[in-house]
Order: sequence, then C-alpha cells, then structure tokens
Amino acid sequence: MRNNISKLVLVAIFGFALTFAFSCSSCTCGGEGDEQGGSFNENSQIYVRKNGVAYKGSGDIKIGNTIKVGSVTKGIAKLDLSKITIPDEYLSDLFNDDIQLPCDDYPTGIKVFIVDYFRLYYSNSDDELLGILRIEYFDEQIMEGIFYLYSSKDGKMTCNYRESLKINADIEKGWNNIYFRKTRNLARNLEEWSTDNILTKEVRWTIEP
Repeated sequence: MRNNISKLVLVAIFGFALTFAFSCSSCTCGGEGDEQGGSFNENSQIYVRKNGVAYKGSGDIKIGNTIKVGSVTKGIAKLDLSKITIPDEYLSDLFNDDIQLPCDDYPTGIKVFIVDYFRLYYSNSDDELLGILRIEYFDEQIMEGIFYLYSSKDGKMTCNYRESLKINADIEKGWNNIYFRKTRNLARNLEEWSTDNILTKEVRWTIEP
C-alpha cells in the first residue's frame, strides 16, 4: 500500500488533469450558479459525477485505504485535514528523476504528499470501496478543481512553460489548497496551478462509483 501511494504521489501533481476527459457535453457537475464561480464549501453535498444527481450514501473519506480525513453522512461530506499529519514514510520528493519541469524557481529538499482524489469507503469490517471523490467542475471547454498538498516545509514554485503551463504556488508547511484550471480551444490548451484561488466556476464534490 505504501509503495502504491508513493508512486501515485510522484505523478499526481502534474498528472491530475490527465485523469479527466473533455467528453461530457451534457454533464451537470457544476450545477446552477456556475456564473458566480470561484467558491467551494468543503462540508457540502456530493453529486454523482455521471448524471449530477445528489448522492445519499454514508461512509468514511480516506486517503487510499489508510488515513481517515473525514466522513460522509447521507451524502453530505465533512472534511477535516487540519488535525491530520502525514507520516514521513508517505512523503516523496517534489522534484526527482521522474518529474522534471522547466521552472524558473522551485524549492529544494522539499517533500510532499499530494491528494488529487479521495476514496470513500463504507464503514464496515470489509472496508468496501464505494467510489472516488473529486472536487471539480468540467465541461467540453474547461476543467477546474481543487486538490490538497501536504508539505514538509515552506517553498515557492514558479513556471511559465511555452504558454501551455503556468504554475504559481506559494507552498506553506502543512496542508495547502492547490487550485487547478485547464482551458481548451482550437489554438492551444492552457493548464494553470496556483495556491491563489483562480477558479472561475462553482466547483463541488462529485463521486464516481
């Protein structure tokens, strides 16, 4: 389990966008009020990713099947990372031989744990997997979301790569919200990562059973 989580960590921060496809022209993941944009309530309703229907189940929110970080009661998520410390054995180098980016400025000697999704499990002796939770909005032209990064120390990362990737992350020791936005048009794709809230849509919890 620990080895699998470590491998996930190494690719998650720059592979997050690749886990979603722009193939849902009629999805309702954003819900009403998208034009207001930018906000998210961590303790809120979960919606089924495929059809936008409110989810009604209950269970625990865990990282992998190891660290409990919250719970779900009748479809309402309650997340609390403030008291969670990630053990050293789960931390990985932010930059290594597998991840090399042309960044202008980045921290050295920093170790992180990155969560781009949670796994929701039923609270029973079998630890039955219920589905994968995300914080997102997506349609054919734009994808936005939030994931969480736990850092061993403060650090700043700045990248501006060929007008296709922009990163502006002022990371603090402990938990950080990382805001993600990807836009697509006929000319080019642009991915943006920031510790500042760059969301333009109303993201929300979704579950994929």
